[in-house]
Formats: sequence, structure tokens, C-alpha cells
Amino acid sequence: MAVSVSFIKAAKQDIDQAYSWYELRQVNLGDRFLNEAEQTLQLIKASPKAFPRKYRFIRVKLLNIFPYALFYNIEDKGNVRIYACLYLRRNLSQILKNR
Repeated sequence: MAVSVSFIKAAKQDIDQAYSWYELRQVNLGDRFLNEAEQTLQLIKASPKAFPRKYRFIRVKLLNIFPYALFYNIEDKGNVRIYACLYLRRNLSQILKNR
């Protein structure tokens, strides 16, 4: 059974902001960030329970190259909802608490 993935609006904004930040620093670096985020998303889809819970029901998968992580929950029927894509040096628990 295929796992479907959905994003809350704030998570999409997180990705857009990170893309813009990296793209301003170097041409195509934003695209590299998006590719890394997509690869991480594919790993989550393939095995959503493989990554640890860190914040109550929220699981975390680090990106390999960039200092970001995808924060997600496994919902009914095994579908995945992405709550955030955050830079790891931020106050993560406070941000996630507000989502």
C-alpha cells in the first residue's frame, strides 16, 4: 500500500524559505536543498516508522547534507503529515509546540 504525504502550510513555507535562503547564497544551492529534502521524504515514505519520535507524536528525519530535519507524524491508515522542515539550531520544541 502506497503511503500518501501531506504538508501543513507552515511546513511548505519552511521549505520555501530555506530554498530562498540557500539560493541567495549560491546559484543552484537552493535546488540542491530541494533535492535533499525530496530524498529524505522518499526515505520517510518507504519506511515511516524507521525514524525516532522526538516531540510527543512527532518523528524526525535529518537531511544528510543540510542542517535541517523533516518533522512528521504517521496518521490514520499509515499516511504521513509533514509538520515542519526546520534548521536544527532553532528552538525546535517551541516552534513545534505552536504548530
